[in-house]
Amino acid sequence: MKKWFSVSVLLVVLLSPGLLQAQTDGLFQRTPPAPEAETLLTTYLPLLSSGHYQQALSLTDLRGMRHYLLERRLADLKTRNPGLTAENLMEISAAIQLNDLAPGRLQAILLDMLQSAGYQGMTWNIRGYAPPPPPIEGYVANVETLSAQGQSKTLLLGLKQLGEEWVIAPEITEALSERMAPPPVAAREVPTPQPVSTLVDDFWTAWKEGDMERVYALYTEDYRRAVSLLAFLEQAQALGAHIGGVLSWEVTHSRKIGPNVLGIGANIQGTKGASPVAMVFRQMGETWVLENAQFQPPRAAPTPPPPMAPPNLRPNLAPNLAPAIGPLATPPEAAVPAFSPPVQIGPDAAPIGPDGP
Repeated sequence: MKKWFSVSVLLVVLLSPGLLQAQTDGLFQRTPPAPEAETLLTTYLPLLSSGHYQQALSLTDLRGMRHYLLERRLADLKTRNPGLTAENLMEISAAIQLNDLAPGRLQAILLDMLQSAGYQGMTWNIRGYAPPPPPIEGYVANVETLSAQGQSKTLLLGLKQLGEEWVIAPEITEALSERMAPPPVAAREVPTPQPVSTLVDDFWTAWKEGDMERVYALYTEDYRRAVSLLAFLEQAQALGAHIGGVLSWEVTHSRKIGPNVLGIGANIQGTKGASPVAMVFRQMGETWVLENAQFQPPRAAPTPPPPMAPPNLRPNLAPNLAPAIGPLATPPEAAVPAFSPPVQIGPDAAPIGPDGP
């Protein structure tokens, strides 16, 4: 199963030792915050050891993690795109929840992670419990494990109480590790090379003239192999329905996002409105090529079903966290994701909203 840029970090249920472990050792007390919290662990860990991962997930607060990931993503989008309106954020929130954070997709990725982690046959010892620093709520359990192959590992598990019930809360350990991590380095703004400016102008000039086959031909061969002309025309039609015919364009950002990779943000003005777009160019020798572009505007989601109930799930997730929204927000030096067609999902996503339920 494909995992997007940060899913393997964001969605980890059991974290391995490292910076987080080093900074929290010595804070753990043997006494659990409540007898039910200890009962939760002594139920959860044997399920991992016996390979009953689906049952282990039933003890995990997927809704809480889904809410955490959504809030984190929307906060990042607001920081990088201050011009987004409340309506924009509502549309983006709905799209994220119905695609990348659809409950079924989320559960599927977590299940895949548990199956790949090698927990089956492990033994363990609960070393203690500690509250995380404010404003993070809940508790962190420190568990020493020994794999079936004799490898020792320290696992940190988030725990919290929902009503009368205690549940595994992976967003607690994720929030804690994020808090202790060094701040990310922003993508560096650089002058736009003339060959890239020319390519941008050629692209939107051909679009303005309605020569979409010429537009499509400006992409790399790899892109054209991955995305058919018909699929490209469907995306172009969606942008046209949003802004009308293209009148003008303006490059707003030029950022180095990887070795020999440039991210271009542009604003496209049409006869009915404007839309931000993101374009990715790669330098190959002395030549710059158009590797990808995201210009499909966010679309409102259909009317959702009633809200999900907490724990005891039913989920589905995979990468590509956000519809095209504006100035390219790819982290520096990160691999540029290949273009992929939209993922079809079931109707079991319960939109949360950009500012929480």
